[in-house]
Amino acid sequence: MRSVPFENLSAHLGEHLVLEDKPLLDKIVGARRGGFCYELNGALAALLRGLGFGVALLQARVFKEDGRLGIPYDHLAPRVEADDGTGPWLADVAFGDHCHCPLILEERAVRATLPACSALRRHRTATSAC
Repeated sequence: MRSVPFENLSAHLGEHLVLEDKPLLDKIVGARRGGFCYELNGALAALLRGLGFGVALLQARVFKEDGRLGIPYDHLAPRVEADDGTGPWLADVAFGDHCHCPLILEERAVRATLPACSALRRHRTATSAC
């Protein structure tokens, strides 16, 4: 999060967006660019899979200020399985300054962070992060 910026310039510049491992890594690592949540968390998932972790990409919805859920597929978040019996983990590097370390997904807890606070809640079968 501190080295790769969140940015959505490709969409505004009309660049072709390909959400597959090689194009994501070429853009973010090779071209030293940033990306939006689908790109950044997709590249992180490729890295983690390469290191032997199990990763599932989750459709996430963002809670609005009034507490209502935003649109489906508003965000993409990686669920990471570790072989040490901990987790599963939410390792989201593309949702701003809400967290600087993975969250244990099943805690459904609120964690105070600076400058914001993050919470995990289940909404039907989809995982939501705010």
